[in-house]
Order: sequence, then C-alpha cells, then structure tokens
Amino acid sequence: MNLEPLYTFSYRIFGPISEKLEEKFFDFSEIIRKALLGVGPSSYISLMLLVGVISSTALFVTVLLSSIFLLHISLLPALLLSVVSIGGAWLLVFALFYSYPLLRIKSMRAELERDLPFIASYMAVMTSAGVSPYEMFKALARGNVIPSITPLAAIIVRDVELLGFDALSAIMRAANLAPSPRLRSLLNGMVATVHTGSDLSSYLRSAMEEALRTQRVRLREMAETLSVFGEAFVSIFVAAPIFITIMLTLMALLGGMGGINPVVILSLIVYVFMPLAGLGMLVVAKVLTPGE
Repeated sequence: MNLEPLYTFSYRIFGPISEKLEEKFFDFSEIIRKALLGVGPSSYISLMLLVGVISSTALFVTVLLSSIFLLHISLLPALLLSVVSIGGAWLLVFALFYSYPLLRIKSMRAELERDLPFIASYMAVMTSAGVSPYEMFKALARGNVIPSITPLAAIIVRDVELLGFDALSAIMRAANLAPSPRLRSLLNGMVATVHTGSDLSSYLRSAMEEALRTQRVRLREMAETLSVFGEAFVSIFVAAPIFITIMLTLMALLGGMGGINPVVILSLIVYVFMPLAGLGMLVVAKVLTPGE
C-alpha cells in the first residue's frame, strides 16, 4: 500500500510540529529510522498526528451524539465523557504508531539473523571473485538475491549515488541502522578489515563459518524446545481430555458430582478451554520459531 500521498499531506500540515517532536523524542526517532520505513521520523510523526486528530475528532462526535440521543445523558456528563474519549483515542493512536516500528524491527532482526550465513556466504563469494563492496551491495539491493538485506543494501546504494558518501562510510551508516546486532558486527568488521588492509574475503569466510556454527546451535536448541512443546501439546490435548472424561463419567456414576451436570463441564472444556489453550499453543509456537 502506497502511503506516500498521506505522508506528504500530513507533513504539509504538521511538518513544523513533527520536526520539533523529532528532536525532543530522539529515542522514538531512532526507532523509526531503524525500522527502515522508507520515510523520515518527521513524516512518520506527522502521519501519527493526522490520524490522531481525525480519530479523536470522530470519536468525540460519536460519543457525544450517542450519549445524548441514544443513552439520554445530560449535556455536561456527555461532554466530559467525550473529552475522556479524546484522550483514549490519542493513547491508542500513539500505542499503534509506537509499536509498529518495534514489531517491524523485531521481524527484520529475526529474518536477518536467519539469513546471516547466506549473506556472509554470498559476500565471501563475491569478494573472492574480485567484486568491490559497493558493487556487492548494489547487487543485493536488487532484491532478488536475499530479500531480508535488500532495504539495508538499498540505503548503502542511495547514500553513495545520491548523497555522495564513499562506500565504506555508507556501509558504516547502514550498520548503525541494522536491526540485527550480528549483522551490525559483520558490517563494521568489513569496514575495519578494509581500513587495515587485511583480506576481506578471508574475513567474510570466517564470518560465514561462525554464522553457520551459531545457526546450527540455535536450530539444535529450537529442536529441543519444540520437542518439549510437542510433549506438552500431546499431554494437554490428548491425554488430559481423555482422563477428564473418564474421571467425570466415574464421578457421575458414583453420584459424586454434587448436582453438577458433567455434560456442562465437558462442554466448557471442549468449547472454551481447549480453543483458548489451542490459541495459546499457536502463540507459543510462533514465538519459538522466529523468522518463519
């Protein structure tokens, strides 16, 4: 979805305010930069202000009219409730606009660390063939090689071709924006290797081997964790329902249910507990398999 017209429109309205907020909330601005959204912090903050104004105004009018004509509340309490709703709307908008870059950074970090062995391997092959670091990132910026590093590679190409930076300075600037600490270390190591006159291809081959070792350890740990998760899943969704069904049946036959219908308890387990537990298991499985 192309949001450029919205960014442009919101910046025309809130540009001066957003630039002051960008300077005041430096940490938030850094989060926006590292999320690689394709816009500057001031444009993103301008869009947040625009959405906040529209949503708070719409909610104020809706709550006011609903309170007066539907709930039949007097004017003063209706106004107070509407003013409170404005604060709620702004809190919700800020929470959404603040959390989105953080979630994007987390997703990009998982993808980059998953692909780091392939990134280092590709770089090692390219440098062994005599390709310069800039041409290597220019190839990565096309997006058809390793998509996870494409945004950072595009930033390096932009800084060199449009802003006039040399290749090493552009790589260092991209390293500061890298969501993954491991990729940041790799890029800084490349720059340091070139500055000291060492063999870049040897450094990248060593980085590739280290990344492969780290990936193997992480996959082994993930497999062990998923094994425990699978045993818990079988216990909760296979063994536990069978045990509870047998136990409730025996208690009903022996007259020990205290007047409670066992069908009601089984219905709650089947239609409430198990779906909620299943959703919880899906969330846990998603957390245990990052980048997938």
